[in-house]
Amino acid sequence: MRGMRSRIYEWGSWLSALMALSCLIGWGVSAFVRTGECKLTTAQATEARIDILVKNGSITFCHNFVNIDDLDYVEEEDLLNAPWEGGRSTFTKFAIPGIRYLSHLSYDGVTRWRLRISFLAPAVLFADASAICYWRLKRSPKLAASRTHS
Repeated sequence: MRGMRSRIYEWGSWLSALMALSCLIGWGVSAFVRTGECKLTTAQATEARIDILVKNGSITFCHNFVNIDDLDYVEEEDLLNAPWEGGRSTFTKFAIPGIRYLSHLSYDGVTRWRLRISFLAPAVLFADASAICYWRLKRSPKLAASRTHS
């Protein structure tokens, strides 16, 4: 059982390190390479539609590419609770380092939303996971016992 645990820690360390490296490469390509922008639309129906945009070192999930600029303008100008289009609208904003969420529920019931995740946030999380797995691998009892007998 302990041998299996050390294999899991070893594989976890390698896979997490590769994922961290992939996120760093994705960040570098999308932030510094001019042709690094990528767009993907998952469905044509408005209820099930999720658009994905990779640009400027981050990946953005939204309900429609058309409204990204409007949501960016609202967030930059801090118009989160201003009246819109003749009625009152509701904004929800959530931000932690590397992750930003913004949604707008307009007075006519249409919801516009955007989730932006920097590639550096998952890169740091995967690097931490790799370090923890490596640390646990080195503290594994079977490895410690094999070192003392040889």
